[in-house]
Amino acid sequence: YEAYTYLSYKISPQPATDVTLSASPERPSSPGTTVTFAASASGGSGEYEYQFWHKGPSTDNNYVLVQDYSTSDTWAWTTDSGDLCNNYVKVKSRSLGSCSSYEAYTYLSYKVSPQAATDVTLSASPESPSVPGTSVTFTASASGGIGDYEYQFWHKGPSTSNDWQMVQDYSTSD
Repeated sequence: YEAYTYLSYKISPQPATDVTLSASPERPSSPGTTVTFAASASGGSGEYEYQFWHKGPSTDNNYVLVQDYSTSDTWAWTTDSGDLCNNYVKVKSRSLGSCSSYEAYTYLSYKVSPQAATDVTLSASPESPSVPGTSVTFTASASGGIGDYEYQFWHKGPSTSNDWQMVQDYSTSD
């Protein structure tokens, strides 16, 4: 031959234009809960692939791939104490057979909180009444939650003009 040419021609399905993401159970949850994230793409060929990413305290707040592209539209995550506070789950979607790295994406924030305390008791030593100048130690004890507790102490009396005043902010000191 004396001359030739070629032409690159891409054949791809109609791209996905939107994807939604939901969590079950709805947020927030406590450590040890298995949360299922479900994605649903639309606007493309009708057959989709999904890729899931997680970002939070346990990933040093960087997105980490947790499930590569597949036709599975769900990802299950069992939270733990390293996931406390705000987490984000991102899903990327594309029509099945697409050459694109993604066609649509969305993310959902999800909060993991310690299981709330359901009761707290307070005791004084020495017990009431006492004479002026006596040092009194108040001790709190929480129950009903999971893990360690934090306590905040307030005082109200003649020395505070009968207004509540915080005397110890939240700490693990009971």
